[in-house]
Amino acid sequence: MELREKPINKRKELKVDNFTCKRLKEVFDNNNIKVQIRDFLSTKNPGLGKYLHYHAKTEEANNYRAFYLILDNEEIVMYFSLQMGATIKCRTKEIGGVIYDSKKEKYYIDDDKIEVTSIVPVIEIPQLCVNDRYKNRVKSCKVNYKGNSYNVGHFVFYKHIVPIVLDVAEKVGFQYLILFCADNETGNLEKYYKKLGFKRMDNMACLRDEYSKDLECLIIKIDDLISRHLTFENSGH
Repeated sequence: MELREKPINKRKELKVDNFTCKRLKEVFDNNNIKVQIRDFLSTKNPGLGKYLHYHAKTEEANNYRAFYLILDNEEIVMYFSLQMGATIKCRTKEIGGVIYDSKKEKYYIDDDKIEVTSIVPVIEIPQLCVNDRYKNRVKSCKVNYKGNSYNVGHFVFYKHIVPIVLDVAEKVGFQYLILFCADNETGNLEKYYKKLGFKRMDNMACLRDEYSKDLECLIIKIDDLISRHLTFENSGH
């Protein structure tokens, strides 16, 4: 289903006070939300919309990963997912150091490329995507919060995603938040994630599946995440 552009003057004002963050399993039986999940659209990465529609409910039910919807009342603004993971600290590293063999369906370490020193626990954001259909219903995706202007993805990251991550870090203990950057040749997506605080790995390798084998892994330390979150919440003082 294609997106029909709505004239700006007929779009509504975006009000972040209406935003809520819900686990998919909490709202999946809502028929209105079911329709929006089916029609969720990302023109830049159509596969993310299909993933929410075809795979999210099953993966959530199997505790493979947790899916969250950001709702404006009952409109889906965006969705994201979280799962536990691991990275490997090493003395030397190339991207292909940890390899996924799709035929054997298992990981193995290429000893010629990395020398492992320790395993580092992380939380991964496998999916993070704004709904283009929601963007077409609002006049602007800019958010004013405590005297600063953010795009809606930046706001949701620090207002809704980071508190969940930090709560898990307090209870379980892990050192990094990571994601795989599905960028194009412009590098704009990587620049965007770097504004959120992520950076490229240096002396670490990460476990990869078939989807992420060629993507750049970006990482942020939990201590840095805490500092940035405090700045975000106290910026108006």
